[in-house]
Amino acid sequence: MRNFTLCLIAMVALCGCATPQDRYGGDVYNAGETNRMRQSDQIEIIDVLPAKINVERSEGNTGKILGGVAGGTTGAIIGHKLGKHSSSKRLAETVGLIGGAAVGAVAGDAIENSQKTVQGSNIIYKFKGKEYSSVQADPPCRFRRGKAKLIHIGNETRVQPNSGC
Repeated sequence: MRNFTLCLIAMVALCGCATPQDRYGGDVYNAGETNRMRQSDQIEIIDVLPAKINVERSEGNTGKILGGVAGGTTGAIIGHKLGKHSSSKRLAETVGLIGGAAVGAVAGDAIENSQKTVQGSNIIYKFKGKEYSSVQADPPCRFRRGKAKLIHIGNETRVQPNSGC
């Protein structure tokens, strides 16, 4: 039971490793956006300013499921420790499992669906003699002054990173 709990904690910790830049960055595309012709223009980046972007932490039931499993496991362990006799131990484990799973699922869902502020970039650029701004979910180190590509996707514009961190 102890090894299972340690593995579960490691799994929950690793779920937080993906960054919003991995999901919303200027050079990140969904599978449905591939193999399509897009308009592309050469722009001149004249300034890169830091920006903060509020993003949803996640979509789906992962937090609820992981929270429920972690809470249930923890509740069962606590119930096992609190039960004095074999019959009360079983009841305490069951109550701890159910209560812990419910509390863990609610907490996991709240954490998963909350907003997180991440570092982004406000790119100021010249295009056809006018200045424009585009906020990108990439850190400023991915952009530098100079030439870059601007990709048009409907009303959305993506400034392709022209530097590396």
